[in-house]
Amino acid sequence: MYNKLLSRIFTVLLIICVFTACSIQDSFLPEETSTETSTETMTEMNTETAEESVPEEETAELVVTVDGIIEEKNEDQLFEQSALIIRGVIEEKSPAFQIQSVYGSVGNYTDYTVRIAELFRGEEEENRISVRLQGGTAGGYTEIHTSGPDVKVGEEYVLFLYQPGRGGAFNTEGEYYYILGLTQGIFSLDDNGMYVSQTGHVLALDTILKRADEYPVDPDYFRNEYIENQKLNLQNGFITAEEYQKAMDGLDIYAVIQDSAK
Repeated sequence: MYNKLLSRIFTVLLIICVFTACSIQDSFLPEETSTETSTETMTEMNTETAEESVPEEETAELVVTVDGIIEEKNEDQLFEQSALIIRGVIEEKSPAFQIQSVYGSVGNYTDYTVRIAELFRGEEEENRISVRLQGGTAGGYTEIHTSGPDVKVGEEYVLFLYQPGRGGAFNTEGEYYYILGLTQGIFSLDDNGMYVSQTGHVLALDTILKRADEYPVDPDYFRNEYIENQKLNLQNGFITAEEYQKAMDGLDIYAVIQDSAK
């Protein structure tokens, strides 16, 4: 019994150590903090990939909590950097699935189906879109991201959204959106008729309507920003010409969803 307990403690400590190492190597997702080379933040996890995902409702024995640092987004940045601003209802939550990053590490993700009730900014032909968040139970463990927003099926939100526009890290091919600024880009209606983000920022509906078209919509905002940042890094001597070319060659190399059902 004592040896079995020591073995479990060692396993948990090993996974936590791997998490720490990979969060530095693989954080290049367009937006948030260090996951974006310039302004992104997604934390990666390198653990052995299971052949099949575990349904969300099943209970995993191992729970891993990931703490992340989110880059602060002010109101101007939310309006300028978003490709889509909508008022929508969360209709469905997918079973969690695993993505293998371009670096070989694995992370758990969950997709939410959002029905668009009102479109404030951008263009979207479909009235239902997929919004992707980190976390969930798959591959035999549960992954919890403390920096992620609290999203509930059946609830209505105003969402500031973007698409990665490039490969790298955990970006897969396909039509889906991320929430800009995570908790900063999701707003709920309060009792006073104001929209309040999960970080406490308050927006009136009139403000959203007035500012939605203040900046031109650029679906490739984060792709272009990444390229410009790499050019600056090269000019300033932070990276070599070889490293710059490697970054450019990797723009359209995408991560892979492990669950074939997705």
